[in-house]
Amino acid sequence: MRLQKYLASSGVASRRKAEEIIAAGRVIVNGQVVSELGVKINPQNDTILVDGRPVSQAAPVLYLMHKPRGVVTTMSDPQGRRCVGEFLWELPQRVFPVGRLDYDVSGLLLLTNDGDFANELLHPAYEVSRVYWARVRGELLSSRKLALLEGVQLVDGPGSVDSVRQLKNLPRVEAMLGKAGPGETLLEVVVHEGRKHFVKNVLKAADLPVLSLSRVAFGEFTLGDLAEGEIKQISHAA
Repeated sequence: MRLQKYLASSGVASRRKAEEIIAAGRVIVNGQVVSELGVKINPQNDTILVDGRPVSQAAPVLYLMHKPRGVVTTMSDPQGRRCVGEFLWELPQRVFPVGRLDYDVSGLLLLTNDGDFANELLHPAYEVSRVYWARVRGELLSSRKLALLEGVQLVDGPGSVDSVRQLKNLPRVEAMLGKAGPGETLLEVVVHEGRKHFVKNVLKAADLPVLSLSRVAFGEFTLGDLAEGEIKQISHAA
């Protein structure tokens, strides 16, 4: 088994992050530092350490978390900001976030120890949908909706949404986004893009700058009635 696959399947990190950990020289196999990708290991016979701690495979698990705003989607933060890792210390397994939510974005975050499962959710080839609620400045005019559906030009290339519709000031929406004031609109936006700041950028390009943003679904998984900061284990869909 390739080392990065083993680290991912052991819950150390996603496959991509595991490759970064190896390249940084943080992995020791049988007493030797390994910093090249492609190295194969035998989990039954080899001893693998990451940052000096032994790694072993565990049964795959999956958690849903309602990430609050003002929390970084990392296990630790050198700037001293609140991070997701602070919420996970009581969990019995070592898990990592599937992708990221911006510091100022709340909502559904998946946590797992299965790197292959995380990769399937994040890889562009699988086009996994994400559902967001947004409070924006401006109205969803027909011209703006058409621009969002047909595509707008962003700095990193063209982008479009799968669907967009206006929401009402329902209690759950208000609780997550705040009540829409004069000149503001509540929207539900469905995308399958995972580019950095994609939802914010595509709405801004359609002249609908985001004031507040929350993710309420990722693939088949939904936020439901989870309270901010709450974590719930669900059946692993491997």
